[in-house]
Amino acid sequence: MLAGKKLVDLSYSIYHEMPTYPPDPKVGIVVYSTVKSLGYNETQVLMGTHSSTHMDAPFHVMDGRMRIDEVPMEKCVGEAIVIDMTHKKPREEIAVSDLLPFKDDIRELRRIILDTGWYKKWEKPGFFTEFPGITVETAEWLVQNDIVLLGTDTPALNADAEISRLAHIALFKNNAVLVEYLTNLDEVKGKKVLFVALPLKIRQRDGSPIRAIAIV
Repeated sequence: MLAGKKLVDLSYSIYHEMPTYPPDPKVGIVVYSTVKSLGYNETQVLMGTHSSTHMDAPFHVMDGRMRIDEVPMEKCVGEAIVIDMTHKKPREEIAVSDLLPFKDDIRELRRIILDTGWYKKWEKPGFFTEFPGITVETAEWLVQNDIVLLGTDTPALNADAEISRLAHIALFKNNAVLVEYLTNLDEVKGKKVLFVALPLKIRQRDGSPIRAIAIV
């Protein structure tokens, strides 16, 4: 099935004390045992559910809504369009007018990935504070076009925390899911891809780290 196809890794590595969105928990990768100590290597991973490349379920900001283990796998795998928004400046917003040229593809595929190029700022000053983002109106427009998944290379939907929260709520009211911290989008810029972003089956929780890939 994958003969002649290219698999592009869109995920960050997870590593000890990697950068996290403030005030999220820090990441700890702890050696639990070694071949010398117990006959095998095992590692304990301590991290928040929204560290590194991850998926948000509606329960993230809305009590009583869909949890991460309840997200249908069909939402997480399917054709998506990668929309080039790399012209956006720090803190500049993505408006409905920016997405109108892609309206037909958005309605058809229902999965979109916004490529702002911000992943190139990873581990640099301002990564968590100066990124471009969508408006609440844009989130509501995406819901009106019945999207099931929104992916972005930014750590939140807007650098303004309140706008980001309201944009999350707008998406989640329609049970869409959100993937954040995507990387390597220059390899799929402007393309239609088969997007795979499966979360861990963490019982009744709000989100999960994922291994996101694009198949082109």
